[in-house]
Amino acid sequence: MRFGSLQKLSWKTFALLGVAVLCAACGEMERGREALRVGDFKRASENFSRVLDASPSDAEARYGNALALFGLAEEAERGGVSSSKLWHAAADEFRILYRVDSSENVRPMYSNCLFYLARAELKEHSSADVSALLARSVALDSANYFSLNLEALLLETEGKVREAEQTFILILSRSPKFASAYMNLGNLYWKRGQVDDAWEIWSMGRSELPMNEELIRLTALAEDSIRARAEGANAD
Repeated sequence: MRFGSLQKLSWKTFALLGVAVLCAACGEMERGREALRVGDFKRASENFSRVLDASPSDAEARYGNALALFGLAEEAERGGVSSSKLWHAAADEFRILYRVDSSENVRPMYSNCLFYLARAELKEHSSADVSALLARSVALDSANYFSLNLEALLLETEGKVREAEQTFILILSRSPKFASAYMNLGNLYWKRGQVDDAWEIWSMGRSELPMNEELIRLTALAEDSIRARAEGANAD
């Protein structure tokens, strides 16, 4: 009889505790959402983390925490503070989230996070090997042209000029208004002494982006070089 009463009491106690935990989690989730909405990323991460302590597979809390850490990393970058640790933390959250939810909603942000992590690593350690990060980023989102562009720049640095050239061309074939690829491909030709090719690429970019000041400057630079070459040939 007594044993039965204790069993009943224990069940009720745990049931009530369960409800209390759920209510607390609901409150923390809501506070996390609100903090994220107003850009209070530190508080958002703290609240989402408490939800995850109780329920590590909660996809919404995991995504919220990843976004909060993403925001903190961006703030660190804007403030000129080292951001690689925060980008690593955000990438870890996205990596775990992707195990829980591998939908198309997650992939682009995860891919972007890996790009920013790679960029931060290179800023802080110029010799860092970020090829795996960029490859993963592109695998998650083949339309992440920022990652492809950085990948091409690194290929050029490694002396793999042909691969870099093909990657820049691939970007422009898919995204004709991606300014950096015009600039970088033209620079690649310019450094190889292919002034006419550089002028052609920069001019193409200027046609697509007529207000881009850097493309205007580069096109003018190439035109001056071509003009000087022509004048020198005429003088001879």
